[in-house]
Amino acid sequence: MFRSVRCAYSQTVTHPVADVTGSFPTKRPASGYNVGFMYEQFEDQLSKVCWIAGATDAGKTSIALALARKHRLPVYHYDAHDLRHHQRLAEREPRYAAFLRQTLDERWVRPTPGDLAARAWQSFEDRFPLVLEDLTTLALPNGMPVIAEGYGLTPRLVSPLLGDPSQFVCLLPSVEFKDASMQKRGKGQFGGDVSDPQRASDNLRRRDQIIADRLRVEAQTLGRDIIEADGSKLIDELAVAIGLRFRLQDDNGSRTRAAAPGLATLHLRREVGQPD
Repeated sequence: MFRSVRCAYSQTVTHPVADVTGSFPTKRPASGYNVGFMYEQFEDQLSKVCWIAGATDAGKTSIALALARKHRLPVYHYDAHDLRHHQRLAEREPRYAAFLRQTLDERWVRPTPGDLAARAWQSFEDRFPLVLEDLTTLALPNGMPVIAEGYGLTPRLVSPLLGDPSQFVCLLPSVEFKDASMQKRGKGQFGGDVSDPQRASDNLRRRDQIIADRLRVEAQTLGRDIIEADGSKLIDELAVAIGLRFRLQDDNGSRTRAAAPGLATLHLRREVGQPD
């Protein structure tokens, strides 16, 4: 079993393989839920989930929405539940109550990128049982898959839930792809909301790179598919390939039977106007 991840990251940190396994954590997360017990109780519902994980600014939301449109499936957006989950965690854990009271300077200017990455990674682990609770309470027709997308759905957390490895992909953007995505959406532009906008923006970018590096290590160690988002494929092209990988149903209701291409070699080109 892996130990609880509480290490302080740095820009040059090498994440040990010993921390990356396909087992449930021995320490109960801040939400108070036992993830292993939840999976045993809701195995059937969770077995229908198709997971799109990966770093920020990699096209996860765009691909999930493209799949949802094509296959008429619901999408669970991890980011949409961020505040609600942290409010629930704050009811049990003082550190989350303190986080919610922080100013933007306290959140983005004063910490180091390593501190920000460590905080985010701990949040991934503590929020994951709440994600499972959300997914198991969805009122879906029997047998209908659901697409879950978000950067907190890490390979290590999701892997124990996978009955089939084809239910999971991890998207990682190139530096150029991420920069273009951030610039197009104005992401990381703190303006007058913080005392040092440039430092806050730099901290955000460097935090994201630390998280992306760790996601890559986890995915490679666990043998999960990585998709490099570098701008050479359209969102819809990649969505088709991932739909094949997930074995989603065609428009006529029949299940896709074609073999999925090797996703490790696929790339992505962002289309104008597409959300992340």
